[in-house]
Amino acid sequence: SYATSTGSTACTGQIASACPPGSGMVSTQLGCYLCAINTYNTGSSSQCLSCPTGMVALSVGSVSCVVSPCSIGSYTTTGTSAGCKLCPAGTYDTQFGAGSSCTSCLLGTSSSAVGSSSPCSSCGPGTFADASG
Repeated sequence: SYATSTGSTACTGQIASACPPGSGMVSTQLGCYLCAINTYNTGSSSQCLSCPTGMVALSVGSVSCVVSPCSIGSYTTTGTSAGCKLCPAGTYDTQFGAGSSCTSCLLGTSSSAVGSSSPCSSCGPGTFADASG
């Protein structure tokens, strides 16, 4: 809640987001930021919200989410299902395919599967991965 003038004796109302739809507020001192991919804000909240499972926000500053064009373990190069591609070996994607790329395996982990939807596995005893991806 907030006070409407200096010297107020009571707080009233709720502070609504002073930021435009598609953005959230860091703080009243620091201002607004655009919602990241897979987050949105219709303007009814002071913070960006995560899209529900199976839904995505394909661009920065989204005001809504849409049904994901790709399945988990894939990504899109066009923002449509026609551009969906499976994550190559050495990468993975744990979210519905809204991103423009997959996440590379970290050093010491690997994934030989194409279209992997889970983080990479640790290398076994006596083996190693000396490069990411």
